Amino acid sequence: MAIENLTRNTTLAEHIISIGNPFTNIIDFLRERGLPQGYALWISPCRTIYTTGMKMPVDIIFINSQGIVVAIYRELPPFCFADTKNEAVSAIELPAETIRNSKTQVGDRLRLSFI
Repeated sequence: MAIENLTRNTTLAEHIISIGNPFTNIIDFLRERGLPQGYALWISPCRTIYTTGMKMPVDIIFINSQGIVVAIYRELPPFCFADTKNEAVSAIELPAETIRNSKTQVGDRLRLSFI
């Protein structure tokens, strides 16, 4: 299970955590420790992210149904929100600086592999 940026030929995460897992366990984990490098939290459907209770900044990528990046938030601090009013259907939460390191930009095509 990985998230790849096909436009830039980079990997954003080697492991995907889905919000379908036990929700409270994931939220408690993220609030206390944050996402480890190489991990991403995929939330679908989703157009808004709140970082209430988080202890560290995160990167947020919103994608449409074709996997095209429609909005990005770099190093979103705790107690803030990321909102998109466009065609976003999913959000990907990543450790801070992942967007910068992968050179991901609006318009890039991502592939989420769940195999």
